[in-house]
Amino acid sequence: MNGFANELNSFSDDENEAKEILEVDIRTEIIRVRFPSLSLHISIADLLCLAEGELLNGTIIDFYLNHIRCHLIQDSNLRMHIFPSLFWGNLKSWFRNLNADDVEEFAVTGIGSTNGISNPNRIQYWLEDEDIFDADFLVIPINEYNHWSLIIISMSCFTAQLSISELLIIIFDSQQSIELPCTEDVVNTLKTFLSRASELSARKENLLTKQIKTVIPKNLPQQENDVDCGLYILEYAQRFLLQPPIKDLTLYGDFDFTSHYPDFNIMSKRRSIRNALSTLCADSSRWSQFFDVEQTCLILSWAVNHECELDKFQSPEITIENIWGVMQTTRLNVLLKQITIIVSHMLQLIHEY
Repeated sequence: MNGFANELNSFSDDENEAKEILEVDIRTEIIRVRFPSLSLHISIADLLCLAEGELLNGTIIDFYLNHIRCHLIQDSNLRMHIFPSLFWGNLKSWFRNLNADDVEEFAVTGIGSTNGISNPNRIQYWLEDEDIFDADFLVIPINEYNHWSLIIISMSCFTAQLSISELLIIIFDSQQSIELPCTEDVVNTLKTFLSRASELSARKENLLTKQIKTVIPKNLPQQENDVDCGLYILEYAQRFLLQPPIKDLTLYGDFDFTSHYPDFNIMSKRRSIRNALSTLCADSSRWSQFFDVEQTCLILSWAVNHECELDKFQSPEITIENIWGVMQTTRLNVLLKQITIIVSHMLQLIHEY
């Protein structure tokens, strides 16, 4: 219990910072990032999802995928198109608006009805900046059922930049053992999208002449909890895009992930993303305390759980020191209750035996 109390005291050294955290609106924008095809506004709330135990949101996913492309990849000849995290949800919703006849016709002819995805204007919204058939890889983050997965499509059969002759849809999923109704659905959706995109491309590529193969990498590292999927797809993307397994994909049409990237791990990924963001923060001295996301989350969590207590601290005679006193007492009481429940359960088991 002393360790727990010490942990609480460890982040209470600067009480002015704690007070500032309680007063700032977490929707406040602290970073604005401009990538070639995307502009992002990073808020305090976005930073907070980088705390341990939190699920990454779309803004952080979009930021880091574009960070890989613009700041980490050394091969200037490698061309890629990164779709934003909103893309997949929109694509799926458009497909849901099509009836079965529309989908069948659309899949075969690429024409379909004028509703939903088959409306060229809706497709062009995602394709207007660049021709995806000029890219070696398409990168598509997917969020379904609060779970992130990643699609990388090898398009080098069109570019001839790489030696891969097939169109490969590579699926990276850190929960492969869990039955999610996605693989076949994802592949069919992407094939239909690519068919329509080829019509809109200036090159008028004919997908019917290309062999399309689905690849699920062998020995893909899997997550051990319910929240780290976003970290996994970002690390998958970074490893693959920095060193694509071109030889294996060319010769065998698949690859062993662990064999190619034996030192894969996501232990420091949250910190790496925070560091990348902090280097882009123009006023880092002003927002530095919010990059300590664990401390910020703990303070805000306490504030939410004790909103009625906070009302008392509005009066001048109540200081931030009182908040820490109540906070420490409350957290210790919760811990004591948990210990009591465990001991009671153990005594019950002993009595039964």
